[in-house]
Amino acid sequence: MTETGKWKIESCSFADINVSVPTAEVAIIAYTVRQKVSINGKTQQMKAAANSTWVRGADGWECHAHSETPLRED
Repeated sequence: MTETGKWKIESCSFADINVSVPTAEVAIIAYTVRQKVSINGKTQQMKAAANSTWVRGADGWECHAHSETPLRED
């Protein structure tokens, strides 16, 4: 998503954070995020449901999967 265009995150906040640790080497984190971003010089606000799967490797924790789904503003 950020490889195309010129993105800059101006601010962000997290809520509804849920963490699941099925093994000592895996963590799954789900949350909602509100972001103010600048895309190609135009500022906009976004709300999204996000989740990330982290795996502990030889060099520490690595994010192996991440997704965000835009949500309608309240």
